[in-house]
Amino acid sequence: LVTVCLGANDAVIKGVAPNSSRQHVPLEQYKANLEKIVGSVRARGISHILLISPPPLDDKGYKETGSCGANAADRTNANTGQYAAASKALAGELGLPHVDL
Repeated sequence: LVTVCLGANDAVIKGVAPNSSRQHVPLEQYKANLEKIVGSVRARGISHILLISPPPLDDKGYKETGSCGANAADRTNANTGQYAAASKALAGELGLPHVDL
C-alpha cells in the first residue's frame, strides 16, 4: 500500500509571505503532479494506492501563530479546501480510494 498525502504547502497563497512563491503550486499543476506520482507508483506494479487530502487549517489559530507571524494569511482553510477537492476528484477519476481529512 502506498499513501500519497500532499498539498498543505502547495496550497500556500502566492505572494503573501516571503517564502510563499517558492512553496506555492498552482491548483492544476498540483493535480497533474499527483497524477504523475500515481502513474509512477503504478508503473512499479503497485496497485494499492490511497490518496489523502491535505489537512484542514484552523484559520484563526494559524493567523495568530503561523510561520509568518501575527496576522499572516498565507494559508487559509478555503484555499486548502480547493486542493483537497482536487485530490478527491483525481482519486475518483483514477478509481482510487480517498481519505478526505
